[in-house]
Amino acid sequence: MNTIPGSVNVSGRRVWSTTAMTWRDSLRDKLLGADTALPEGPRSAAVSLILRDGKGLEVLLIERVEREGDPWSGQMSLPGGMRGREDDTLSQTSRRETWEEVSIDVEESCALAGRLPELRPGNLPDLVVIPFVYTLLREVSIQCGDEVKDSFWCPLASLKASQAERAVQVRGHELIVPSFLYNDKIIWGLTHRILTSFLGLDTDP
Repeated sequence: MNTIPGSVNVSGRRVWSTTAMTWRDSLRDKLLGADTALPEGPRSAAVSLILRDGKGLEVLLIERVEREGDPWSGQMSLPGGMRGREDDTLSQTSRRETWEEVSIDVEESCALAGRLPELRPGNLPDLVVIPFVYTLLREVSIQCGDEVKDSFWCPLASLKASQAERAVQVRGHELIVPSFLYNDKIIWGLTHRILTSFLGLDTDP
């Protein structure tokens, strides 16, 4: 179980202190509203950028299992995936995918702060991806689903310090790409773009 500094125990649950709530309100002011009109279409996806305040802000990253047909096979990413027919909204997609991939019920354990602008992956330019930003409200136990090899709480400060261009292998070809590095894992592509967008908000509590 993960301990959250800056929180207090209320009725057996660990929740944010007043200071943390003030930080969360400040973050919400810097994001787009989650209910802002979103692009609709047959090709859309959502990811969850989940934050906790440890020794500075930390973001939940996952390492995907290598599997055929997954355009992000084996890469470091945020929990998320394609919008399903059962999803009425893209925020519902982010909640469903987060539960399936890391067993976090964001409605129960997190607060939705807002969203970042939509992006289109370089390898799938017809796909619209919406990053939803959540802040952790209580301790959670992460259990990786079938599509996830491992999960990490990564300090945002360490990402900033690791910014560099690095070589990655994509379908047998070497590319030099902007990236972050954490635990010898290269974070690049769409996830790097999302995190760069978030870091540009200057959200340190």
